[in-house]
Amino acid sequence: TLPKLRDPNPNVAANVLKTVGVLSRVGGAELVKFKDEIFPLMMEALQDQRSSTKRRVATRTLGLLVQHTGTVIQPYQSYPELLDIMLSRMKTESAPDIRLEHIKVLGILGAMDPHRLRAKVSEPRMAMLGVDKGKAEEGLPGPSSDEYYPTVAVTK
Repeated sequence: TLPKLRDPNPNVAANVLKTVGVLSRVGGAELVKFKDEIFPLMMEALQDQRSSTKRRVATRTLGLLVQHTGTVIQPYQSYPELLDIMLSRMKTESAPDIRLEHIKVLGILGAMDPHRLRAKVSEPRMAMLGVDKGKAEEGLPGPSSDEYYPTVAVTK
């Protein structure tokens, strides 16, 4: 639906993203219908190493889109890789204004239960490794694991 987001000219793509952000302010409820088409393109734009302008606008637009459509936390559930993308971009981004925008967008996206998020992200990894989910849940993680204390508190 938005072929110009993949335009070789990053300024064209950045302007399309900016337009999506403006549209989200005006008709956020209508854009919810297209989120499954917009979000993957948005995540692709967040990772574009060729243009800091495109990354800056993509980050800002992601925040506007989530804020004005009311889809907080839901993007993490639909796109588990989104959090990894945001955190890795925040660590590696050289432009301080884009890093600051990432922090704002993470705040807009909202907090998700870290244990639930790890479980959701690790399911595909366990399936790739051929680990049976039932057998994996039998044993508790070791005390050095980040998941040990929340798991013990919940199971006891």
